[in-house]
Amino acid sequence: MKNLDKDYIESEVLIHANIRSVEDTGRWYWNACPGCYNETEIINQELFCSKCNKRVPSPDKKFKISVLASDKTGEVQVILGDREVRTLVGKRVHQIIKENGDDIFPQIVKDIANQHYTLKIRLKEMNIVDHIQVYSTTNIFHGFQNQQDEETEDTAQASNKVTNILQFHKDFA
Repeated sequence: MKNLDKDYIESEVLIHANIRSVEDTGRWYWNACPGCYNETEIINQELFCSKCNKRVPSPDKKFKISVLASDKTGEVQVILGDREVRTLVGKRVHQIIKENGDDIFPQIVKDIANQHYTLKIRLKEMNIVDHIQVYSTTNIFHGFQNQQDEETEDTAQASNKVTNILQFHKDFA
């Protein structure tokens, strides 16, 4: 990804990576305006949507976490959005806040570290032109294995079964 040219701006790529760590020192969710999904800001100690130009007393809470992902080619920082984190942890922000509060980074989110994933990454202009190595996901899946690997594995298993059967008949013949 680090060596792609301008033709790849706004392209999506799949990477198979291990999430090495979850950045757990910052805020793990953000407040969204329920009308336009723009991030709210604090003005006069109240949440406010500048796009809708209104106060937001009950914002939607959305996941946003940063992780370090690596494969055999290196490491990259990846931002996981709300849908991706919900896919991995099976809960929404409000459920986790209800169970644990919002003052401590949730363990269930930390637990996504040290596991293998397939990540769909959208390459932005900042990644290609400015060489900023922070990427955003558009989807994520547990584990990874492509069709060719599955076929090779099936063939190897079948070959081992035949070898074991032949050895069994040889031993008892």
